[in-house]
Amino acid sequence: MPGFRENVRITASLACVAALGVALGACDSGSSDGDGEAFAELAQYRGEDRQEVLLDGALAEGEVVWYTTLTVNIAEALATAFEAAYPGITVDLFRTADRDLTQRVITEYRAGRHEADVITPSGSGPQIRASIGAVPWDSPAMTDYPTGDLGVDPEGREVAIAQFVRSFGYNTDRVDENQVPTQWEDLLDPRWRDRIVISNSPGLGLMMIGGLIDLLGEEQAIQFLERFSEQNPQMAATGQAGTVDEVVAGSADACICSVHTVNGLAAQGAPVAYSMLGDTYFVSLQTTMFPPEPQHPHAAVLFNDFLIAADGGQQVLKDNLYTPTHPSLAEQDPAIEGRTAWVLTDERANAGYERWDELFSRYIGAG
Repeated sequence: MPGFRENVRITASLACVAALGVALGACDSGSSDGDGEAFAELAQYRGEDRQEVLLDGALAEGEVVWYTTLTVNIAEALATAFEAAYPGITVDLFRTADRDLTQRVITEYRAGRHEADVITPSGSGPQIRASIGAVPWDSPAMTDYPTGDLGVDPEGREVAIAQFVRSFGYNTDRVDENQVPTQWEDLLDPRWRDRIVISNSPGLGLMMIGGLIDLLGEEQAIQFLERFSEQNPQMAATGQAGTVDEVVAGSADACICSVHTVNGLAAQGAPVAYSMLGDTYFVSLQTTMFPPEPQHPHAAVLFNDFLIAADGGQQVLKDNLYTPTHPSLAEQDPAIEGRTAWVLTDERANAGYERWDELFSRYIGAG
């Protein structure tokens, strides 16, 4: 695809451009380091000429290096839309799994290598943010977002861009409409014995157990899990997307999975749909942030502005059947309309991991 280079290449020098009346520095052609102090100022600039400053600087820089854990298809869709909106600025995309991204970013930072301009992780946002000292950021588009888990972190260092909403996915050829569960307790009906497949992905287990404990209280949650284990749920050594594939293929009738995965396959004609269980939805987030000294500072800010804009990256996510975080678009999503979010935050995961993992292994992993 034009404009993409899957392996990140480090440019030999920074474009020598001015912003806020302060030069970002006459750049040594042998250095790839940015100017951290000038970037911190640029990232929070709200002058009337902000867009002009960003665009002129980004065009001189020519590219933005983006590290993300988003799947390749949606990452490319976002990058393509950005390149179409800003001709002359290409997206240099590096995509990997969350754990690998975290290790790479922290390793590069400790080695003094400033290769990424924008970092968009999934579950490891707080860890990366704390480890590298992600730069506080301000943008006109941020005023649309709440402060908190589903929006901007209180220090302005990280913004949520996408919601991965968990649901009950089922094969529409094998499950009658009047059998579709709408509450967690419905999964205890004998008809679901041996018919539900669950990923052994740690993230899914953490979310399911942690969410149920907070929703029902630990005593009732354990009672539910004891009864659910009698349904003999089938464990699959695959991610949640793989369990949806099993449901589509008919090797299982149902699974616990992400709404966007079901939506994508259903749009292609697959016999699959989802049902939300109860009035609280369990969700993990994709967030975006800046490292301290990006090589392409103007392009970095312009790109993150695009990711959070309702008419930019947020619309691209919606068009590709993902759940965006921008309030005006998120409220249109039928999966979450009228429901309350339970967010799998890093803080919740760290506090509950050992207990949740024990319960998942005992009641579900042993199924």
